[in-house]
Amino acid sequence: MDQNNTPHISRRNLRKLVSVLREIHAEIIAGDAPDQMFSEFTRAAMNFREMLSQTPRRTREYNGHGEENISREGDYFHYGELIDFSPISGAANPIAPPMRVYSKDRVVAEADVTFSDAYEGAPGIVHGGFIAAVFDEILGIAQYLSGEPGLTGTLSIRYNSPCPINTNLHVTGRVTRIEGRKKFSEAAIFNGNQLLAEAEAIFIILKPGKQD
Repeated sequence: MDQNNTPHISRRNLRKLVSVLREIHAEIIAGDAPDQMFSEFTRAAMNFREMLSQTPRRTREYNGHGEENISREGDYFHYGELIDFSPISGAANPIAPPMRVYSKDRVVAEADVTFSDAYEGAPGIVHGGFIAAVFDEILGIAQYLSGEPGLTGTLSIRYNSPCPINTNLHVTGRVTRIEGRKKFSEAAIFNGNQLLAEAEAIFIILKPGKQD
């Protein structure tokens, strides 16, 4: 149960499928299979797509506050329902890297993420655009924790050192101050103790009843 006693929707099998799809994605990129091998795979994928196209469409609602999807497990606060389908951290979204997001104190948002070969830019290095997306995600969650959620206004990044693929990286983000409708925040990504990149952002608090 979450903090407002709403039962979680079970997506266990969906998350398992998504995990396998991520692995397939990485194998397609990392491998060097002959083209003819993919003919049978394509037919199977097209059949699967047709089956999915017959299911009801998912809808997403926003109720204007940041409590409805927060749950607690031990010392950790989790946001699985909130970001389950996020293209950056969603456990139910196959294009997202396997990014575990959490917070121990509802002040600092944290994440552990490993980028597979599917996210490679230069050889052995995560494409910088995905690093920017991860920063936007972690800072978005951090500002959500502080109440009165907003949208990204500006995002500035310093790439100090390349981020390696197939390596567990740690990300942190927090709001540093609030001025009117502006939330100033900062984030960092580490490989162990090595600081790889830093970010600063300003989020604009949504006006009541609006999402723009």
